[in-house]
Amino acid sequence: MQKITQDITADLSEQAPKTATDFERLIVGSPNSSFVWLQFMAYYLSQSEVEQARAVAERALKSISPREEQEKMNVWVALLNLEHRFGTKDTLEAVLKRAVQFMNPKHVYLQMAKIHERGDQFSEAESMHKTAVSKFPGSCKVWVLFGLFYLKNDKAVESRDLLARALKSLPKRKHIKAITQFGQMEFKHGEPERGRTIFEGVLGTYPKRVDLWSVYLDMEIKAVSIHGLEEPDMGDGCWDATRKLFARVTSMKHSSKKMKFFFKKWLAFEKAHGSDETVEHVKQKALEYVNSLSS
Repeated sequence: MQKITQDITADLSEQAPKTATDFERLIVGSPNSSFVWLQFMAYYLSQSEVEQARAVAERALKSISPREEQEKMNVWVALLNLEHRFGTKDTLEAVLKRAVQFMNPKHVYLQMAKIHERGDQFSEAESMHKTAVSKFPGSCKVWVLFGLFYLKNDKAVESRDLLARALKSLPKRKHIKAITQFGQMEFKHGEPERGRTIFEGVLGTYPKRVDLWSVYLDMEIKAVSIHGLEEPDMGDGCWDATRKLFARVTSMKHSSKKMKFFFKKWLAFEKAHGSDETVEHVKQKALEYVNSLSS
């Protein structure tokens, strides 16, 4: 029996499933695989058999083991996508209510928001994000994703107001995480200067946090390419802010281990974006630091 099973599996692996019977055979061998179930749904949708695709999704939800939460979640998301594209407002709402009941509600709301975003449905996506933050105000993730949604849709003021609201709702232990993630969003999707202001504020309170300095430096480096600042007519000037930041952090008093980290990071930056002269400058600065330890 084992040999027969292996032969069937080998046969299917060599030839992609083309019929419903092929998929049924795959399901027998992998009943907990959302990948197989979703392929089966796609097979019916490619033939405009929406009801059949729905039926496959429902079968999958009944067949996949309760222990396989991610596999089940994948099917719920696929079913939400199906109803969003082919169903009605009522059928979508019905599936959403069921998904929230059986799966992690926060993840479901965020997935639904993402589906609306992909469909360019701003008000529906905004409403879903509002639901998420109202039901899970202690989750940093829901606030950050809502802020990112606003920034990507040219709603910078709303995104910044959201950070203030988030800090009133989040436990203090999550404040730094929220602030730095909003800062990173500004560098990537908003205004780099606003991102700098956010990082300067948090580092003013936590000047010894190497992880925060590292993220800040990374954002400065990436901002040049993200916002198209690396233009030929700017020459080497586009990296002025980055070099000033490296100079600042390496002039501060840190442990030797932390200083080694920053000099190594600065040297790697200069090798990638600088010149022989700037590389030598960093090496000289590092040597001066080492000599200061023995003096």
